[in-house]
Parts: sequence; C-alpha cells; structure tokens
Amino acid sequence: MQEILLVEDFEPDARLIERTLRKAGVLNPVRHVWDVAEALLYLATVEKGEKDSTPAILLLDLKLPQRSGFDILGWLQGRQAFCDMLRIVLTQLDDLQTIRRAYSLGAHSFLTKPLRPSDLKELVGAFPRHWQTSRGRTRKQSTSAGGEVALDKSTRKRDADAVFERNRKIIERLRADLDALKEQVSDTEETFAVIDLIVSDFRDRHTGDAAKRLVATGASARSIRPSPKRRARK
Repeated sequence: MQEILLVEDFEPDARLIERTLRKAGVLNPVRHVWDVAEALLYLATVEKGEKDSTPAILLLDLKLPQRSGFDILGWLQGRQAFCDMLRIVLTQLDDLQTIRRAYSLGAHSFLTKPLRPSDLKELVGAFPRHWQTSRGRTRKQSTSAGGEVALDKSTRKRDADAVFERNRKIIERLRADLDALKEQVSDTEETFAVIDLIVSDFRDRHTGDAAKRLVATGASARSIRPSPKRRARK
C-alpha cells in the first residue's frame, strides 16, 4: 500500500494529522519522522533501494528544529527516485511568500495547520492517484459486478490523470494565483464570484459570444477590483 511520509516534530500535531487522515477516509499507512536529519536519512535509504517502496506522499512541516522543511524540498529536487512523490507542505504560516518559496522548491500544494477533513478531501480530489481511500475501495467493490461500468470509470480516471500530468506546472501556477486572489478579495463567496466571472468571460471570448455576455451582464472581468488585502491569519 502506498505510504505517507509525515515529517512533524510536535507529537500532538502528528497525532492530530493522523486522526484527520482517517476521518477523511485515507487508508495509506503513515510513517512518522521527527526532523530533517531523520527524514533525509530515511529518504537516502529509499533512493539506494534499501526499502521496499518509495513513499507516495510527503506531508512536510516547514517549521522544524535546527533545519527547516525547505531543506528537504531542496534535497528532493532533481532526484529521479522521487519524481512521482506528491509533496504537501504543512504550516501555520499562511503567507504568500512562504507558499511561493515552497512551490519553487517542488511542493505541489499546501495545507494550513490545524488540518481540516474538508481541506484534506479537496486535496485528495486534486491528486487522486496518490491516495488510497475508503470511498475508492467501496466504489471499486460496488462496480466489480458491472465490468463495463468499472472499465469506463477507470478509463476516465486515467484520462484525467494524464491531463493533469501534462499540465501540472500550469495547474500549480493557477493554484498559486487563486491562493493570492483569495488573500486579496474580502471573502470566500466573493472570491468564487470573481473566478466564475473570469471563467465565463474566458469561455465566451473563445466561443464567439463575448458581445452577448457583456451586453447581458453589463460588466467584464476587467471591471473587478480586489478588496484591500486582509490581515494574514495567525
């Protein structure tokens, strides 16, 4: 079964993360290490082939004793053995500079502590092939009797994964831009309203219906101005 490598120095946080994973239906086994040195030692043995498999997911606290989680991200860069590892940073620092630095070092996404099952489920949905979930197991069992249905769903999943892999860098840049937008707009509902308008405007401009939409709405995405930046959450 695909393993999660959790790097977290604070035991109560580590236990809470593991409980949240189970509440979200995640079945992957969790290997917990405490600091950068222990993490790098384990990853080095994996790279040498001394372990049965490579961890599928890295859950990495950025604020660690002596050395930071950024050191692990830097070490992983360019190492072929870990090219398929999903790298998620865990932090209480909800600031764009930290997030952008993590992305620049190869992180795929981030979660703010304390983790919430809803946030984790969204992450599982965004990177489905790395996670093993109780929901996925139930779905597989329920469709096993109908081979065509199971095959169709499997094919769609492979197609979706292939699209994601081909466009991974673009998707991650868009995700970072949307995180930045959320920090600038006054609330979540307004953020979604801005995104919906931008997507609708883009779709219309590329299907020849821009004029109709602008007449109907009396506005365009360019008319929106972000609200003043909110104070970062502690």
